[in-house]
Amino acid sequence: ARLVLRQAYSGFHTDTGSSDLWVVSDACKTAICQQTDEPPYPTSSLSATGGQVNLLYGDSVTGTHASGPVGLDTATIAGLSMQGQAFAAVSDTNNTSVMAGANGIFGLGFPSGRFVVRVYDR
Repeated sequence: ARLVLRQAYSGFHTDTGSSDLWVVSDACKTAICQQTDEPPYPTSSLSATGGQVNLLYGDSVTGTHASGPVGLDTATIAGLSMQGQAFAAVSDTNNTSVMAGANGIFGLGFPSGRFVVRVYDR
């Protein structure tokens, strides 16, 4: 899916097994973060909420993770915009979607599985 955050297009993998939106940020210096085909989200532009997430995935034998601060931005997909969309600006991940060149996850699962919004709503 092509999604706009910080007025820049990014390629995200859609995930029906999770409910969170996250993007690789420029704070992520791991070798895996360097594999994305898209520019990282600039942390200098992050409207931080003070929350932090550590998302765990079951997409491999050992599972993968994505962690970082929760922020707010306008997210746009297919011409529809959502101001104040909560998302994680990931500073550490070993997620297989990023290994495949995506810049993050666009979770389409049920709301009960969300963590980013729960952290923001506290």
